[in-house]
Amino acid sequence: MVKAPQQSQQNPSLPPDPRGLFGHQQDLKVAQNLKQMGRLPPVILFSGRRGIGKKTFVSRLVSLLNCDQRTGCGECPPCQEWRAGVFSESLWLAPDGDKHVKETADRLSEHLAVQRGVGASVRVAVVAGAELMNTACANSLLKILEEPPEASAIFLTSDSPQLLLPTIRSRTVPWPLRPPSLEQSLEFLQGQFPAAGIASLRQWLCHFGNSPGLVREAIAAYGEDATLEQVTPGTSFMTSVLQEPEERQGFTQMVEELTQASQGQPQAHVWANLEIALNVSYRSAHKSGKQIKYSRLHVVRERLRRMKQLSSRGKITLNLRLGLEALGES
Repeated sequence: MVKAPQQSQQNPSLPPDPRGLFGHQQDLKVAQNLKQMGRLPPVILFSGRRGIGKKTFVSRLVSLLNCDQRTGCGECPPCQEWRAGVFSESLWLAPDGDKHVKETADRLSEHLAVQRGVGASVRVAVVAGAELMNTACANSLLKILEEPPEASAIFLTSDSPQLLLPTIRSRTVPWPLRPPSLEQSLEFLQGQFPAAGIASLRQWLCHFGNSPGLVREAIAAYGEDATLEQVTPGTSFMTSVLQEPEERQGFTQMVEELTQASQGQPQAHVWANLEIALNVSYRSAHKSGKQIKYSRLHVVRERLRRMKQLSSRGKITLNLRLGLEALGES
């Protein structure tokens, strides 16, 4: 039996353990070489789909920059302090609703204004989930991003860089990250969930676009014996949304069914279910030969992201029924 979803126990205010990085080795090597040559950009925007390890990559990079061995060993005092969130030379700012929006600029400015300590290579600030910043917060960062202090580095991560202000994007060096290979993702997930079969893990990865972090969240929430069909009540709904409006049958009933199925779930899991449903329904329609306009897929996906963004900021209270009806009329 599939268990009810549980909230994640990971503390978002702390950086991920840099030792947990897998994949992205080529990107890490490039960054290390640029640092050794003195050419690592001071402001970088690391982007890529959710769940591919962007934050862990950045955590490993920060660890590498100030590690006593310059390798990101994970065992020296700077590495251990960084994992504990108490390393004075590096600051990790994670999304935290309105608090994140109000305090990000002030904390980042105060941190970078302090001269780096003896033996430190660079003073680093990380803004994880930068797309969650509102306009006022983003504007307050412009001056810092345009003229970062000497011997400092500012790293931003984003699942949806297109949601950032153009003025923010123009002041950063874009660094897109690709998902790990399928083999690397499978090896990681098998280590996390040994009771889950490899065929099941392959299916999860396929429908999550090879984003192992999303698969880990879903399996941790619903159990290793869960299947996509059991935790995703919205596949038929999304298939309907992707069709032309005049071809959709029983849309109102599907909205009601999905709303009822999602009652009591945390908002994060509702969004995850909708993302799974979008991928599953698109793949199902594609395999069956049904014609789906890519422009419509793009509109639906972007509207989902926007709804999710506003909900995360606390700007709206998630009204699933109204949101789903808006998707249907996109």
